[in-house]
Amino acid sequence: MTVSRDDVDQARAVLAGRVHRTPSFGSRAIGVSLKAELFQKTGSFKARGALNRLAALTPEERERGVVTWSAGNHAQAVAWAAAQEGVDCLVQMWEGVSPLKVEATRGYGATVDLSPPDPAAAYDRVLAIVAEQGRVFVHPHSDPLVVAGHGTLALELLEDVPELEVVVVGTGGGGLISGIVTALDGRARVVGIAPERAQAFPAALAAGHSEPAGAAAVGAILAGKVEAGRGVAAIVSGGNVEPQQAAAILRGQ
Repeated sequence: MTVSRDDVDQARAVLAGRVHRTPSFGSRAIGVSLKAELFQKTGSFKARGALNRLAALTPEERERGVVTWSAGNHAQAVAWAAAQEGVDCLVQMWEGVSPLKVEATRGYGATVDLSPPDPAAAYDRVLAIVAEQGRVFVHPHSDPLVVAGHGTLALELLEDVPELEVVVVGTGGGGLISGIVTALDGRARVVGIAPERAQAFPAALAAGHSEPAGAAAVGAILAGKVEAGRGVAAIVSGGNVEPQQAAAILRGQ
């Protein structure tokens, strides 16, 4: 199933009043506009796609509940969306994930399973749960409703930055950038960013299947990889770095 601009428009109607319409700020220091998705519900854009997906569940699917596979922002987003929709939620994580992520996900009301030793084993466990329990798998990025939900932030960006020419966005698993490209529908150029040591999206394109990762759009601009300018906007979405790690980075460790 492909995703269209109409799907994004429909997602915006579904999400209206249920997620934040995050602001866009002009930054003189960087010379671009910043779309502040770190102020979104659960701290990232992931809430948009998760809620759009869960809102579309049939009554029978709601009875079965949902399951997802994530150790970070998507886990929290699906847990939050499930609570909003009154749906039972199981989040499959794995050994060694961030205790803060686990605590936050459970805080939204989800059941968290940490028994698998690694992401691959956790993914296999999700597939088994779907087969055994009939839960609906809310995929982190390869789901048309998730992609359409993420694309709604680009509609807001078009309204806030009339001169928009370029949108710089982290690629990760590809769900966000796919939604943005669909929503913009040729109105602006989209530049996907991946760190040198986490080039999951280029590798996924070459391999013909997806892999998850993190990326920093603003970092690419600061590093001169993308030229700044009045018509340039970067998506800022947070929650991937623990406070202790952020403090260590700022100390230069």
